Amino acid sequence: MDWITIIRDAVMYIEKNLPKEVDSDSVAANQFISSFHLQRVFSIFTGMSISSYIRYRRLSLAGQELATAGIRVIDAALKICSSSN
Repeated sequence: MDWITIIRDAVMYIEKNLPKEVDSDSVAANQFISSFHLQRVFSIFTGMSISSYIRYRRLSLAGQELATAGIRVIDAALKICSSSN
């Protein structure tokens, strides 16, 4: 099993589905691997859990929108909350 490829593909899947509902179980299902093993190896490679990675990526996208698009903070917060449910 090539873990580097699996983690790379998992990150690509997360990035592609970031605006939609994505969680560690859906990432594991996409990689045809158990959620337990993917979460364990993901945290070894990245230093954070899959859910933390998703949360930080959504926050960074919201920060980019706040800085560039000039949207209101409440609109950015609602956008993050709607995609994390």
